Amino acid sequence: MKLKYFVLVSFILLVISFWNRHNLYENMPVVDDLSQEPLQVEIKEPEFSIDVNDIDYYIQPLYDYDIYGMVVSYRHHNSKYGLHKLWNDNLNVADFCLVWRDNAFKAQFDKLDFYSGQFTCNVKTSDRQAWESFNMFQLSNNHLLTADTSIRDKLKDIKIGDQIRIRGVDCQTIVTVRVVLVVPALHVNIVAMVHVKRSM
Repeated sequence: MKLKYFVLVSFILLVISFWNRHNLYENMPVVDDLSQEPLQVEIKEPEFSIDVNDIDYYIQPLYDYDIYGMVVSYRHHNSKYGLHKLWNDNLNVADFCLVWRDNAFKAQFDKLDFYSGQFTCNVKTSDRQAWESFNMFQLSNNHLLTADTSIRDKLKDIKIGDQIRIRGVDCQTIVTVRVVLVVPALHVNIVAMVHVKRSM
């Protein structure tokens, strides 16, 4: 009899945990680094290329980029499906939706819903006060590209609520296969370094 109740309670807790796995909560400990604005500094660097799976990606760096943020939504990309397959995109790893400053420290996370589209970060709420206190200029969607397998592995492990630092270059990319243009120039980030701090 006790075993039945234990199994039932365990199952209920499992369902609740699964249901709430992407929820942020108020009063999470937030590292001081998230009080900084993202840093973008224009640079004059030559174009370079990266070969991934016999596809050449031509990268034109535009800015050095450094951002501390809390992950509120994300989308991992798979080059075998959808637009990434159509575009032969083996370099685009993920999109991370980040908040910083007041949004990281004062947002009413229990009243805000964040979600990621194919290339977008979205936030919604039915609570007027939560909406009015949220600063849309302290929210960004970061398209992350890297050919470095250790960085790819780190990016796969990032979860909602993690507080991260991303450093790299903001750039334009052109993808070619045998001199055929597949994708027009895109404005994205090439990731050079990722640091993760778990908030829970």
